[in-house]
Amino acid sequence: MPKKWLLKHSPTGNPDLSESLEISPTIMRLLPHRGFNDSKAIHRFFNPRLENLTQPSLYADMEPSVARIRQAIAKKETIIVYGDYDVDGLTASSVMNAVLRKLGAEVRVVIPERMKEGYGLNIERLKREVTPKVSLVITVDTGITAHTQIRWLREQGVDVVVVDHHQPKDSFPDAFIIA
Repeated sequence: MPKKWLLKHSPTGNPDLSESLEISPTIMRLLPHRGFNDSKAIHRFFNPRLENLTQPSLYADMEPSVARIRQAIAKKETIIVYGDYDVDGLTASSVMNAVLRKLGAEVRVVIPERMKEGYGLNIERLKREVTPKVSLVITVDTGITAHTQIRWLREQGVDVVVVDHHQPKDSFPDAFIIA
């Protein structure tokens, strides 16, 4: 049986705007639910440019995160990028890996095996991956609820920078930085 999409009640959108931006009326109905209410914002969304990105310096704890990563690079410490296996986790892992390598970092990317290791930081996988040369783990798209795993990493002398867009449950884990 084919699926039927049910949309929240919203204005039908501006047919002229839909046509001028070459966006389907259905998409035009969805955009206000994502905060896109005017033609300029919609145009910027569908035509992204680097200069329209949020300035990285505006993110909380960006400076100490950058300082810690620079320290790891300067001291030739191994950095583990631990990502999720979904599309945003894989993309974030790939981008983080490329940028860190371009900066001269020694990087290992860890993506958990979905069926064996499940979602999030897997403590058994971390025990296999963390060697004496690893001093920094950067999580991408995961880590915000990994209290036990991050506590274990800290006990091993490993700093953890959590980069995750998900919501914490009750509190933040005891990471070096949560960005």
